[in-house]
Amino acid sequence: MQLLKYEEDKRRSSWASKPKIRKYDYVYNGRISFSVYAAKNFRDCKSYVIEDRLGDIMIAFYEASDILRQEREAREEAERKRQEEERRKVERRQRFNAEVEQTLALENLSEDYDTACKIRRYIAAVEAFGNLDPKSMKWVEWAKAKADWYDPTIAREDEFFGKRDHEKNSDQKKLERNGYKWW
Repeated sequence: MQLLKYEEDKRRSSWASKPKIRKYDYVYNGRISFSVYAAKNFRDCKSYVIEDRLGDIMIAFYEASDILRQEREAREEAERKRQEEERRKVERRQRFNAEVEQTLALENLSEDYDTACKIRRYIAAVEAFGNLDPKSMKWVEWAKAKADWYDPTIAREDEFFGKRDHEKNSDQKKLERNGYKWW
């Protein structure tokens, strides 16, 4: 009946869906049949009925439950080991990333310290040159303050730039002019 309706719908339109018809019809024959864990099959037959084999069925249930328990425990143990290994990997990755961050911060601190030392050497050269007028003395004081601002061991706060974050890389710490940007 469904197949005839499908054929008729197919002739009318191309989008008719094919019906799902079972290939086998299990007709009731009055006999019980079942399997325990796909290993043992029990069914009624001419020589005995299934009720006579209840002891064997119970034994099969116990054996199947033991097998299932062992499989479940093995699965749980494998899952626990997998989770432990994953936890170790995450912990190692976090420790590695923390070490990388500390190393980069150290490198950035040393760059700032080198900049401060260069400025101080330049200031010393200017002072060694001699004959400093009041304007030059004011510039030397300003330059020393900037060197102290660059120096991570002193880390002085600047009036305009604030506190320098020495751990950031040079691109993030780069000084830019303050102005209006079109983008």
